[in-house]
Order: sequence, then structure tokens, then C-alpha cells
Amino acid sequence: MAIDTLPKTTGRGRPEQPPLRAARKAGGRLWLRLAVALLLVIEVYPLIWMFLTSLKSNSDYLDNSTWSLPTTWEWGNYTEAWTTGNIGLYVKNSLLAVVPALALILLLGTAAGLALQIMVWKGRGLTLLVFLAGMMIPPQMILLPLFTLYFQTGLSGTLWPLILTYTGTGLPLTVFMMATYYRTVPASSSKPPPSTAPASSAPSGPSVSPSCATHS
Repeated sequence: MAIDTLPKTTGRGRPEQPPLRAARKAGGRLWLRLAVALLLVIEVYPLIWMFLTSLKSNSDYLDNSTWSLPTTWEWGNYTEAWTTGNIGLYVKNSLLAVVPALALILLLGTAAGLALQIMVWKGRGLTLLVFLAGMMIPPQMILLPLFTLYFQTGLSGTLWPLILTYTGTGLPLTVFMMATYYRTVPASSSKPPPSTAPASSAPSGPSVSPSCATHS
């Protein structure tokens, strides 16, 4: 008498899962969805609250609760902030300060990471440690010395202090990340390919055999 030991299959030909395993899988998916929903609430709700708050009038700020919805949607607040609050000038200054600083950070960080990891020269380990030490300096410690330096050099009142400060504070982390990236690149890919000139490109000329040279 033969005993059927094959697992039961569903209509699609897949083996039927035990109820306990299916319940555990469903519970795991439920906790994952709850965690994702909680993260979305934490990230999205402050943005929604900030947007709704920007549409409130002065009476809503003074009379109503902080968490209440605006009674009237004051879209003119954005126009007033752009014209009276000089938001356009602040955005322009931010772009003029951030874009050059970001370009300098990428250019200098990539070059420094390449020099510290790919190129072999004496003292590169110590130089990398100096860059890493720059990551441990709190920004609050360098604000007053930098302000004094910029004031004495006549750079205060311009955008150069922001560009130089952003570049100096963002460079150590960029150098460390680029050096770590270049460490994962195989050494063979950084070497120039060997010369594979075809035989036909060799200089052609009259060939003189030793026997011909002796008779001449």
C-alpha cells in the first residue's frame, strides 16, 4: 500500500503553507507596514503643518490654537514674503554661496581622495588623519576665529566667507568618503593598458641578411 507523502498544493501548483507560518508572515508584513506608516507620519506631518501654518492670518496666530487649521487661506502671505521679506534676495544669496562651495567640495574632495588612496607617496597616511581630525572639530569652536580673520582681511560683508566656510567644513567628510570609494576600486583598473600595437605598424624598411652584408 503506497502512502502519499507529497505536500498539498494550491490551485497554482505551489505547496500549501502551514497556517502558523502563513500567520507569522502576515504578522511580519503588518509590523513592517506600520513602521513605514509611522515613518511617513513623522516625516510628512511637519511639512504639512508648516504649509498650513504659512497660510494663516495674524488673527489665527493670536486667537486660535497652534494646531488649528487656518480659517482663511491667505495665499498672499507668499507674495508678501517674497516682496516685503526679501525672500528672493535670500534665495539668490544662498544659490551664489552654495553652488560654488559644492563645486569646490566635489572637485577638491575627489582629487584629494584619489591622491591619498591611489597614488603612493610618503606621508599620505598622516595627511588622511589630518583630514579625519577636521571632522571632529565642532563648528562652534571656529566661528569666532573665522569671523575675526574675515574681518581683518576685508571679506566681511561679502559671500566669500560663506563659500570658504562651507568648503572647509564639508571637505574632510568628502575626502574620507572618496578615499573609501577609491579603496574599493581594483588596482588593475587604475593602471594604463599595455601597448598592443599591431605588427603592421612596425617600421618597414629594407632588410639586409648577414650573407648579403658579407658579400657587399
